[in-house]
Amino acid sequence: MTPEIQTLITQVEMLATLLVLGFFAQRVRLIKEATIDHLASLLTGIVLPCMLLNLIGGSGGRQGLFQLLPFFCFAAVMCAIGVGGAYLLSRFLGFDGPMRRVNVLVASFGNSGFLGVPIVSVMFPQLAGIYGGAYLMAESTMYWVFGPLIADCTDGPKKISFRRLLTPLTLSIVIGVIILLLDLPVNGLVFWDTIGGVGSCAKYLAALYIGLDLGRKGLKRMFSSWKLLVSCGFKLILLPLLGYVLFGKTGVIKGGALSIFVFLLSTPTGMAVPILAREGHGNDTYATAGTMLCTILSLITMPLVMYLTTKI
Repeated sequence: MTPEIQTLITQVEMLATLLVLGFFAQRVRLIKEATIDHLASLLTGIVLPCMLLNLIGGSGGRQGLFQLLPFFCFAAVMCAIGVGGAYLLSRFLGFDGPMRRVNVLVASFGNSGFLGVPIVSVMFPQLAGIYGGAYLMAESTMYWVFGPLIADCTDGPKKISFRRLLTPLTLSIVIGVIILLLDLPVNGLVFWDTIGGVGSCAKYLAALYIGLDLGRKGLKRMFSSWKLLVSCGFKLILLPLLGYVLFGKTGVIKGGALSIFVFLLSTPTGMAVPILAREGHGNDTYATAGTMLCTILSLITMPLVMYLTTKI
């Protein structure tokens, strides 16, 4: 077992502990509904942006930028492949109309922001800034530009809105890139260390939030359809292994960058998928069930996928 997989298993154990803690805290009504929503806002508005800004801005200078753009392109290609594969899978499973659109979201949209990048920052602290930021930018584009088009179950023309990309997460990535471009001496400054300290809380608060969210939505929804299990298998196992074969076995991506690439592909369905389904007038109950099932299964499949890549 490689050191990276051992580190990942430790992180998954931590994640599982916080999921259980958050789940039971919500079930016994220790945490109020509004507080859970406020925690999500705190994460997306402050904690995760601080983590990304600190990781990217402190990742080693201008040379890292030459690796960011290609990695962004590779991630964008896999996002497109994921959506296309999920569409074919949804047709094969017999989904029609609005349900097909929702299942495509469940089977292709990941969670690199809340789960992937925080864990990668522990596994590969020197590489997580550039590669994690590039991947998250590609995933954010898929979520907030093309996601609403995929989720839209209404009649009429579909419109692309790039304004939805203007979020604290994407802005933190841009600012981090500017710091690298200008080679600003931020390390050692009090404000920079403070930002890093806030960002270091991301993996704990994100995992706790996911547990709280699971608690308030209930686990029974996960068993609403056997087709969910197939779709989650595609998202959690087949898609990351396909990415490994296409970009790893061919030598396009190597070393730690490849491990980060595969791991971020193996993250479960993103927490925003039910929101996209609801905004598109789709079945957000099914989207919620898929998100929960994928999240729980990922505790097993993420280490499994990383192990399989050492054997293929």
